[in-house]
Amino acid sequence: MNFNPGLLLDHIPTLAHGFALTLLTWVCGTIIAIGLGFSLAVLQTLGGTFQQTAIRIYNDVVRGVPFIVQLFLVYYGGPHLGIRGDAVVIGTAMLGIYGSPYFCEVFRGGFQSVPVGYIEAGKALGLRRTTIMMRIILPQMLVVALPSVVNLTIVLLKESTVLSVITVPELTYQVSGISSDTFAFAECFLILALVYWALVEITMIAGQRAERSVMKFMQR
Repeated sequence: MNFNPGLLLDHIPTLAHGFALTLLTWVCGTIIAIGLGFSLAVLQTLGGTFQQTAIRIYNDVVRGVPFIVQLFLVYYGGPHLGIRGDAVVIGTAMLGIYGSPYFCEVFRGGFQSVPVGYIEAGKALGLRRTTIMMRIILPQMLVVALPSVVNLTIVLLKESTVLSVITVPELTYQVSGISSDTFAFAECFLILALVYWALVEITMIAGQRAERSVMKFMQR
């Protein structure tokens, strides 16, 4: 077999559609994971024993079951429980749910890293709770949590490839179909690897810039 990436030129529209869907599921799933994880971290930090126990059980269950198993349970087993929906919607939602416990632990650790003295100083100055949260707690928490948030975002990007098993027509699904039709397995999966590598590099650069922005904000 000859290595011929030109075979993929006829499939550019299909690849572009798969790439766009990969970005959509990844970005939306990450937003869900961050939002849900942050909410869980706040409840776990400020809530009572019942809330803390419930969130701990949720985190343990979700982290303890492989993502592909969760997808199969919800997408193929869900209809028996009345859970039905489009594969893209279910896949995106499950990606967010899968990532939420990890973000929860990152944010919880970030909250706990803020020195109590800073918060007490803010109260002594007569600052309101919202001001203390926005000007003291969140910036301090972000400095600690941001590197891990970037890493988890990259993890979710890679995990999004698993959505192909429930027929979500994202990039991996499209590449697999094209490679089966053309038998250009090396060309197809090399391009796939390069695309994901580029997305990871872009995410890392964006994360580094975000870290610098947070540091500048704190130095004001």
